[in-house]
Amino acid sequence: MAKISRNINLGIIMSIVVFFNTYSIAATTEYNASPIISIQKWAKCDGISDDLDNLTKAINLAKNNSFTLEIDCPLKIKIGMDIAKPIFIESDTQIIFSKKGSIQVDNVFVPAFVIANSSNIILKNWKIIYSGGLPIDDKTNEYINNGKVITSSGHAPPANAFNNVTLSNWLMNKKNIKFNPDTHSFWSGTIDPAAIFYIKGDSANLTFQNTNLEVQINVSMDKFIPVAFALIPDYVSNQIVTTTTPIAKPYVEVPHDIIFDGISLDGYYFGWHGSTQHTTFKNINAYRYSVLQDINKNNIGGIGKWFPPPHLFYLNYQNYWDNSLYNKYLILTTIIDNGIREGGVEDQLGDQHIAGNANSLKIQANKSQINRYTSLRPDGFADVMSSQDLSFTHINATYDSSFINYLFPILRFPCKGELYTGYQNVTFNDMILKDLAASTTQPPISGNYDERNQGIHFNATIIS
Repeated sequence: MAKISRNINLGIIMSIVVFFNTYSIAATTEYNASPIISIQKWAKCDGISDDLDNLTKAINLAKNNSFTLEIDCPLKIKIGMDIAKPIFIESDTQIIFSKKGSIQVDNVFVPAFVIANSSNIILKNWKIIYSGGLPIDDKTNEYINNGKVITSSGHAPPANAFNNVTLSNWLMNKKNIKFNPDTHSFWSGTIDPAAIFYIKGDSANLTFQNTNLEVQINVSMDKFIPVAFALIPDYVSNQIVTTTTPIAKPYVEVPHDIIFDGISLDGYYFGWHGSTQHTTFKNINAYRYSVLQDINKNNIGGIGKWFPPPHLFYLNYQNYWDNSLYNKYLILTTIIDNGIREGGVEDQLGDQHIAGNANSLKIQANKSQINRYTSLRPDGFADVMSSQDLSFTHINATYDSSFINYLFPILRFPCKGELYTGYQNVTFNDMILKDLAASTTQPPISGNYDERNQGIHFNATIIS
């Protein structure tokens, strides 16, 4: 294989290249709550019985720094598609796990844990074992509300009902938000509510430290975690929401001032999905991943491909939002995506419906940096969407350009069209990209030549 070191230009190149090495990220607040009280005061702790109500009660009592809740035994909580079952974690709560602590969850189309307009939350040493699994057909035709089966049509009825009923009512009762007719909690689509941790709105000063999310041993890829962490906008507290309420600050907020430190994922589709500001992701290790499919590796992406190609990180925003909500001041550092692919491959030769590829990183961010990121996914390293003042340093990525029939490169700049805002001051330094295919017929980098692109600079080694 030939080794080629080169500078590669995308669009219009400015003579001055700006590098962004440091950002001031607001740290979460560390505080001490005492005493530490074991979950064994409430729960059965046998890992077999349903401890949902007991865990919910304990977490609710721990808020407002009443005590630090310690999970020091195996718990099993049964949620399924019941919109009344997700557990809300409120402000000023600390929950720690001992080595013997774990929680098994089975949520489907609704979250396991919800943080909505809440702050000063510290979650340490968590171990989550996922035992649910999304159906191949998102038209389940029903959901459950506190044990009662409700017939409902459309796509992912549990997700819609959770958002429009459970979450909206909780925000009205707990956060003094009045939703006028035809309004409800900010809708983010059917996939995000399936997250283990569903983080919404003006949630801030959150710490997730040394957290493991995994599937049961030897489980097949059709039972992988749909989304580990969803970061979704929502209406801020103490207001009346109407159909004309702007999607902008101060009416709407994205989760902010968050630290994810020491997160391990094994058996997942999406790691992180959504929008955030002033957030740090560091010391991340990701292992087995897949795309939604049945146990026989068919129906990849679900019936009708309703489930999109997932990523370790998919950090984006919608261009119709006010720019005050755009992703900014993000740090992703010391990330290792081990790229262990399970199951079948989307977009097989002859497929007329191209869904895309499940590369490691998909990012749209301003004034942000990615540093020391390793990706071993055969799908590719990254899609960089419209971004300004975004820097990549110390990147090491390998892929196989033949993996999906030479359709995709290792690095893409796919944004274009009417709402496209261009790339400005996007820099790549100390980057190694390596193609493991027997031959390279797809160029390693693809982009566009829009005149709004400015200050794009590469210092890359490409091995093909």
